[in-house]
Amino acid sequence: MSARPRDDGSATKSQHNKVQGKGWHNVSEAESEKVVVKSKVWQAGEPPKQAFIDIKERFAINESRLRKMETYVTSSEFQLNRELSKL
Repeated sequence: MSARPRDDGSATKSQHNKVQGKGWHNVSEAESEKVVVKSKVWQAGEPPKQAFIDIKERFAINESRLRKMETYVTSSEFQLNRELSKL
């Protein structure tokens, strides 16, 4: 077992974070860029309501990932893996 945080298996996770050596490093993706909100009907971008829904969904996904990482890092399995890697 590795000492890295676990994924829930979705394909987009590997696109957002890349493991390079030790630790996690964020990778810039089109999905993680700014949400463009239009103020006029004829402008390009998302309507404010849809932009809010999209941003709220991003925060929910990040919150879920953070909870999983915190659960793993505070587990006895993480401590065991850490001790075994020191040997």
